[in-house]
Amino acid sequence: RWNNPMASVCRRQLQKTFVLTATSSSIPSSQQRQAQESWKNPKSYLLNPFDDATSYALHMYPSHLMRCGRVVEAARVVMNSQFYVARLACAGALEASLWQRSNLEEIIQRCIFAQQHYGVLDIESSDAESIDSKEIMTATIHTMLKALHDRYPIVDPDGPQSAGGKTAASPSNGNRSRRFDNNHHGADDGGVDHEREAGEVGRAMHSIATFLADKGHIKTAMEIYRKCLKYKVAALGKDHASVGR
Repeated sequence: RWNNPMASVCRRQLQKTFVLTATSSSIPSSQQRQAQESWKNPKSYLLNPFDDATSYALHMYPSHLMRCGRVVEAARVVMNSQFYVARLACAGALEASLWQRSNLEEIIQRCIFAQQHYGVLDIESSDAESIDSKEIMTATIHTMLKALHDRYPIVDPDGPQSAGGKTAASPSNGNRSRRFDNNHHGADDGGVDHEREAGEVGRAMHSIATFLADKGHIKTAMEIYRKCLKYKVAALGKDHASVGR
């Protein structure tokens, strides 16, 4: 009963921070883009730029939608690239990807249940047969992989170096820098930009690949496992235990 008002509150909060755009918004697009810069800039990923209310909305909005019978709307949100980018900024690569995976799993299960028992998917009276859960899954995974690739580039180990082991700013890499601390052992392999924790992008991709493998999409899963390995080697080094496994 309370999921419907909670979904409405979450949506308003996400519109307030321009994660989702209100169709009737009178705020100029230039002002919206400026507000989005606070969380779209990958450098902000090292620290959550959102307040508690927006962080909650990013985590729970799709779940509230599904639990008040608005499954199709939830699927649209999870497939929304801007929503996933905001989740990355909020929670980091691994946690955001686990949120997406959990939402996607629930959408698929609800589609299967509706097909087997009721034939109606949600309160919009969407025919379960007209909703392609495989298409939703494919679109969501594509959104996730593209965002991870774009937002967390692997640093070229042969790039120009400055004092202290950090990549020097140059026309080719802008203001990117390599972060090395006691937990970051990927110096010889280049490192991964903007990770909050070394190796989290590789673990996020591993989670995506495992999800696909569990659904029977072995070929696609293997392709993502290979990408995952590249990220783990770059972030952790080829001798790290998780790379060896």
